[in-house]
Amino acid sequence: MTMEYYVDAAGKYIGAFEGSVPAGGVLLPAGQVPIHSDQHWNGTSFDPYVPPVVILPLTAEEIYDILETKGVLLPADRPRPKPPQVP
Repeated sequence: MTMEYYVDAAGKYIGAFEGSVPAGGVLLPAGQVPIHSDQHWNGTSFDPYVPPVVILPLTAEEIYDILETKGVLLPADRPRPKPPQVP
């Protein structure tokens, strides 16, 4: 038996099956396998996978550390804290 790949009626990838057909599954043409399970079948091919953007909260200090590590910022370029103002 060979592996067959299925999407639902909306084009969402269901999975690979061998010998059974999933309920509501639409068989993909031979050789059409998604690179990622979140890809959408548009009727002729899978749309490109675009990973979600993940935003991590970083402190200013962490950002400067990353920029220094990558060579974008030199330690001398790092902003220095302003001295406290005397009333």
